[in-house]
Amino acid sequence: MLVALPKTRTGTKTKMASIRIDARTRHRIAELAKERHVTEAALVWQAIEQLDGQTLWERVAPLIGKKGSGRGDLSVNKARLAGFGG
Repeated sequence: MLVALPKTRTGTKTKMASIRIDARTRHRIAELAKERHVTEAALVWQAIEQLDGQTLWERVAPLIGKKGSGRGDLSVNKARLAGFGG
């Protein structure tokens, strides 16, 4: 989840960067920035900061195993495997 950043980064030296994005992504960036009352640049900065240094595993790990069956033997208990895999 993205949270609001200051509208500007005062005291930070910045340079202009250009990227190519499709119209759908461009529109989504504009919508998200408007919803959060931040500039498009601030939205992109925050997204990069949230992803910086994270592996794919680190990004999805919090989502894995949150809705478990409560049973720790689903992959090894033959009674629970009945009807799967022939």
